[in-house]
Amino acid sequence: MVVLSEEMDGAMEIDAIALKRHPSSQPQANFQQLTISMGLCETDTLSENYEDNYIPGTKTTVLDASGFTVNAPAGDEWFYVNLEEPYWYNGEDNLILEFEWPGGSGSLYVYHWFTGENRAVNGGYGSGSGYLEGNIPHMLLSGTLSFDQMTFGRIKTILIQ
Repeated sequence: MVVLSEEMDGAMEIDAIALKRHPSSQPQANFQQLTISMGLCETDTLSENYEDNYIPGTKTTVLDASGFTVNAPAGDEWFYVNLEEPYWYNGEDNLILEFEWPGGSGSLYVYHWFTGENRAVNGGYGSGSGYLEGNIPHMLLSGTLSFDQMTFGRIKTILIQ
C-alpha cells in the first residue's frame, strides 16, 4: 500500500506499525515467513507490479520472520508490530508498506478505509504482481520524528535527537 506524503507528519524513523483489530477477527494469527518491506514511491497510485512502484534502491526489509504470531487485543483495539530494522522515512516522498507471507493459521482482520484510488496491491505470495484496490488499513506508524532546525528570536537552535 502507499501512504501519501501529505498524510505523514514529516521525516521520521519508523520502528513499529500499529493496526486496529476488527471485532470479527480471531485474537491470534500465525504467519509463515512474514516479511515487511518499506520504500519510497513517486506516484499517488500503484501499478499491479509490486517492484515497479518503488523508487529504485529504496525498498528495505524491516521485518523478516520465519514464523510470526500476532496476539491481538480485544476488537477495536490497536496492536503493534515491532520492526527488526527501523526505517528512515524522508518526509518528502510517498511511503510504500509491503506485507508478504505464504500462509499461516487463524484469521486477523483489521479496519480499512476506502481511499477512492488504487493505493493497494493484493495478490498471491511470490507472484510479483496482484490486483489493484482502494482499501488500505487504519495504521499508526510509531517512531521518532525529525525536528527541523528553527530560529527563536535571535537565538539559533539545532535540536539533536
